[in-house]
Formats: sequence, C-alpha cells, structure tokens
Amino acid sequence: MRHLGHALLAACGLAPAMTGCTFPALPELVDAADDAGANDGAPLDGPPRWSLTLRKPTDATGDGRFLVNGELVCDEACREVTLDYAGPTMVTLTAAAAAGDWYQGANAPCDGPARTCNVNVDGELVITGRFSEIDRNLVFVTSQTFAADFGTLANADARCATAATAAGITGGVWAAMLSTSTVDARDHISAVAGGAPQGWIRIDGKPFSDGLTGLADTYRVWHPVLFDEYGVARVDDFAWTGSGYTLRASPNNCMNWTDGSPNPGATVGRPDRGPGDFTYSGFGMACHVPTRLVCFMVNQTTPVVQPPSPGKRIWLSQPFVPGGGVAAADALCNSAKPAGVGPSRALLATTTRAAADLIAPEQLYVRHDGPAIGTGADIIAASRNERLLHTGIWLSAFVYVADRRYAWTGATGPLTAPGDDASTCQDWTSTAGQGVGGELHAINASFWRPSELRQDCSEHLPVYCIEE
Repeated sequence: MRHLGHALLAACGLAPAMTGCTFPALPELVDAADDAGANDGAPLDGPPRWSLTLRKPTDATGDGRFLVNGELVCDEACREVTLDYAGPTMVTLTAAAAAGDWYQGANAPCDGPARTCNVNVDGELVITGRFSEIDRNLVFVTSQTFAADFGTLANADARCATAATAAGITGGVWAAMLSTSTVDARDHISAVAGGAPQGWIRIDGKPFSDGLTGLADTYRVWHPVLFDEYGVARVDDFAWTGSGYTLRASPNNCMNWTDGSPNPGATVGRPDRGPGDFTYSGFGMACHVPTRLVCFMVNQTTPVVQPPSPGKRIWLSQPFVPGGGVAAADALCNSAKPAGVGPSRALLATTTRAAADLIAPEQLYVRHDGPAIGTGADIIAASRNERLLHTGIWLSAFVYVADRRYAWTGATGPLTAPGDDASTCQDWTSTAGQGVGGELHAINASFWRPSELRQDCSEHLPVYCIEE
C-alpha cells in the first residue's frame, strides 16, 4: 500500500511540527494486494499513478495556502505537497494568499490567476502556484455588479475595498474609476492617492499602465484590466465610468450616481478592452442595470514597467481606404512601421487567401512597446474564440489608438478562412459596398470578425500589419 505520509514528509520536512505544514485527510488508498489492477502492476515503491503535487516557486515574493475540496493541504510554511489518489479524481483547488500578499496564478490546467480551479487528476499532475507580495498597485474589475445609485464616489471606493478584502487582498487603499459632473475620474484617483499613483498591474501580475498621465493622456495600456478580484476573466462586460477617453467627466452619470431607475443612463467602459473602449465604450447603460466597477489600488509607490518581449512585431497602420488592392495595404504597412522592423504585410483576407497564410504558428508576435500578443497559433485560436489574445493590437507605429474602433480584416470567419467579394471590398479594390473590420481594442474573436458588423468600403480604417 502506498503511503501519502511519506510524500508529505518529503514535502514538509522530516519534522512537520517544525515546518508548520498541515496534513490533509488522506484520500482513499488502494492496497495492491487487494486490487492489483488499480495500479496496473506498478511497483509499490514507484511513483503514484494518480497524484496531485502542489508547489510554490522558490523565487516567489509572497506566500499563501492551498486547499483541496475545502480542506487545507499546504499552509504558509509548506513549499510542496503531493496527494495520492486511488484513481482518476476531480478535485477543486483553492489558493488563499497570506496577509499583504496576493495570488498571481498557476500553470495549466489552472492556467491563470483564478483562485479556484477544478482539476481532473488523471495522472501525475504538478501545479505550481505563485503568491506575490503586494508591492505595486493592483487594478481589477469587481465580480459583483451594482445599480448606479450608490450615491457618492466614497461609497463606490468602499465597494472596491470590500471586494478586495473579500478576495483576500489586504492592505490597500482603493479608488473607483468614476467621474461625476464636478470631479473627473483622474482627479478622484489622485485625490484618494494623495498624489499621482505610480502605475498598476492587474491580478495576474502583468502591467496595466504606468500612471495617470500615461493612461489618460497618451492612452498607454499594456494589458487590459480583464480580471476581477478573484482572478476570473470578465470578457464582453461593462463597468460604470461616467468618463470619456481621457478620464474626464462625460455628461452621463445617472444624476451623479444617485439614480437607480430605468432612466438612460451613464457612460460605461469595457474592462477587457484597450484605450478608448476601456473608459468610453460609446454605450449608455440604463441606471438600474447592475454593472461592475473598475477599482484602482493607490497606496503603493513602486513604478510599473513593461519589459520587452522578443518576437516579430504587429501593429496598426495609418488609415487605409480600399481602392489599390492588397498591395496598397502592404505598402502602407511598410511606409510607417516601428524602428528596426523588417519587411511587413497587411494582415488581410482576400478572396484567394486566408490571412492565416501570413502567420507562422510557432512564431511569437509582439507589440513594439513590449507585451506579447501571442504566437501565430494563439492568434488563430483567438480568431476562433478558442482563447484570448495576451493583449490587443491597439498600438500604431507611433501612438496608442483610442479614437478608432475598427481595423479592416475582410473576414468571413476565423483567420484560416478566405474572404469573399463583399467582405474584402472586392479584394480591396473598391470603395463601394461594405466590408468587414475587426474591433481593434478587443482580445477575443471580435478583434478579427465582430459578429456581422460591416463598414462602408469608403471608410478610412487602419489594418493590422505583421512583420515577415
């Protein structure tokens, strides 16, 4: 019979009392003498057939606990624990950070920062979960939704603080990203901070923006907020803002956040989107509709930077008007491109070619301000709505683009599908009719083909440019 205690002693040290490790209730184990088939003849002292190993990386700056099916299996002092099972088993893994730390995420199958993950232990599974010290400001969108009658900015701030505390994120001072008719959101955030905040990272640790000037004046967004306080991605959702692109007040704020009636409405943004859509989606939400808040921590002083990622560059061209064919779009990409970029092509579908033909599946594609968009395979999968881009393609060779929503694609389906005469404006030779453009601030399939939305072929829209 295999003994779970041996694995735990190896993980926690020879004397568990000295390390502070907590032992879980043992899963049911199968004695090989009673049921040799359950182990398929594996030697008794061999590795377990069905096991879950939970690890904390040695370079982690924070700490926390792992629970399996609600039972503590690894406390703050534990660095690694292995659980054996008698056969394939579904379990629920929960991560809980220590005070002053937060849970940054784990590898597949718990890929991402979600604090709770359902795991199918169907072999020898190893999950490494990272806890980090809160030494930079966090930003998240609330998991809860609220009608627009919360009354004051201070009340909205309190909702942010309550959400953070409930998720185990402690020690923060929080400001809701909201404007009123007399207070701009950027000024509200600065007032709560007692000065200009240093910038923010999101719940998975990726940098969001480097400060209010970068965010509000130059629209510098490295990665969208995306995650709620529990690490759950909130895609195609809305948040109250009462603000325009520059985080200054818009006219629509549900009577300064005192009106919870069906009256229209208040300005909302989309937390899974880039600059522009993030603060001002172009939609007005009726005041009674439960909607999320975007919450900024403001009391940390460590600057936030985006390190460069190696790879081929992808960016937005200058505005393109169909008429000269795909060759004209290619020429536009090559006429204005980031420094150091080689020959490039316009990522456009034609009637005889899928845009995916221009992408190398194993190649990593990056924005020239640092973040990775994804491999070619990732980008193709995102166009099928099978995954999300790491971040969006909202940066031109020169500026972050906030005031345009669409980029020409010619899509009739995912990147692997050719276009047709209508979707490609007659293979980009005509200004008559309506073609297809993607939403350039999106990280899901809408970046390539947003439902059945069409654009007049006479429109001046950028194209996605890709380095060969």
